[in-house]
Amino acid sequence: MRLPDVEEQKAWAGGILRWSEILFIMAFLIFRVYVSFNTTSPIISVAVIPQAQPDRVDATLRLKRGDFTINRYVPGQAEFAAHPKAIIIFGSGDGGPCGWEERVCRALQADGCEMILFDCNAYAKADYDLNILQADMNTIAQSSFSRYGNPPPPLILGGWSMGAEQAVPAAGGPHRPAGLAGLLLISPGNRGRYGLRDADRWNVPPTGKGTFALEDFGQKLNGLRIAQWDASLDLLGSQAWLGSLTATHKAFSFPNSLHDYNGASDEFLTVLQQSVAWILSSPSSEAGP
Repeated sequence: MRLPDVEEQKAWAGGILRWSEILFIMAFLIFRVYVSFNTTSPIISVAVIPQAQPDRVDATLRLKRGDFTINRYVPGQAEFAAHPKAIIIFGSGDGGPCGWEERVCRALQADGCEMILFDCNAYAKADYDLNILQADMNTIAQSSFSRYGNPPPPLILGGWSMGAEQAVPAAGGPHRPAGLAGLLLISPGNRGRYGLRDADRWNVPPTGKGTFALEDFGQKLNGLRIAQWDASLDLLGSQAWLGSLTATHKAFSFPNSLHDYNGASDEFLTVLQQSVAWILSSPSSEAGP
């Protein structure tokens, strides 16, 4: 028996929606494989890294979550090894660190910043909450502050994708880390979770208990300078939450690129260094790259 026109249309619409979801998931998985295979090398041109940098140092800290290993990149130049331009705690994407994060850390290390790479995938093996996240970010920051004299270098929280999403509540909760100067966000979505689910990897906005909207913290970041990068062809990140901000902020866009910024290309790393300089510049100066 032939379905009525309305029911037939609903059936067609449902079928199209299901196939669209399947195709989207397949495309996203292919994209993740592409990023994995195309950002495995830490080699960056001398235009971005003019001299060799020291090997990274892995350190295990006692966090609220238990023992947790971070990767520390200290600048090789004598002046910045003694007192970096900034300490940047940089959260990975939800798949954990790969060559992409390594390239970012090496580029900013060469620019005089101490980079602390934070594995969001490993951290999210079990759920947590805002208080735990902020306490652990404070512990990580203090582990670096203790290496330098007073005043210590300014602190920046940031990350890529999931890492960027986690940086926002870490800075916007009631116990933000001392010395925090700003946020360096690369392609965050509009919502995040204190934890990780498979659906989150497929860009399904997390909702319900244990999740948050970035705009929830839009009026709680005053006193900070917030730089957010988005790629022009990226379907995963969003700048929509920036409209809720009352803090000084600047949106940066990288042309002709997907979520991986052309494999964290030299061109992207160069302008990324400039956006860190904007975060560290005088609040009275709005000159940016």
